[in-house]
Amino acid sequence: MTAAWQTLRDPDDSIHDWLKSLYTPYRDSLPDPTVLPAEELVEWDTPWSGISPMSFDVLEDLTEHQNRGLGVHVYDFNSVYMVKSTMKWVRSGKPQEMKAMREFVTKTLHENINPVPAVLKTESGIWQMVPLNSRLYLWPPDDAQSDFWVLEIRIGVKTQNSVIV
Repeated sequence: MTAAWQTLRDPDDSIHDWLKSLYTPYRDSLPDPTVLPAEELVEWDTPWSGISPMSFDVLEDLTEHQNRGLGVHVYDFNSVYMVKSTMKWVRSGKPQEMKAMREFVTKTLHENINPVPAVLKTESGIWQMVPLNSRLYLWPPDDAQSDFWVLEIRIGVKTQNSVIV
């Protein structure tokens, strides 16, 4: 019998769609929902903001492929994914929207460390997901009138994909 790889959805796509599905309910539950842009004002699945004031994407940073033992046909992927949000900003100081976006992502991830949401397990084989670190920084100006603020949140992810023999 030939070994067959179990086809699962890419974890970054599943994490992106899961976070996006929680965004509007989270925003609506805030005392002041205007600290985050409305869902239609965020460029989803886009690494850099352009038309809209803010972008949001989840990208694969690195993956280590590990075989869990001699003769065992199960592979664990130790991966790091990056949630990235950008915002074009023309005022002084840090944008409050970026601070609120960091709070949304990190709070949502911390609340869902254990157990991992079922949709992420079934779609992508994710069985562990832990926020590692985040940074909010100013990207060099693209012109004299505006700057890009970048939020990056790195997530440690373990996925399991079985080879069926």
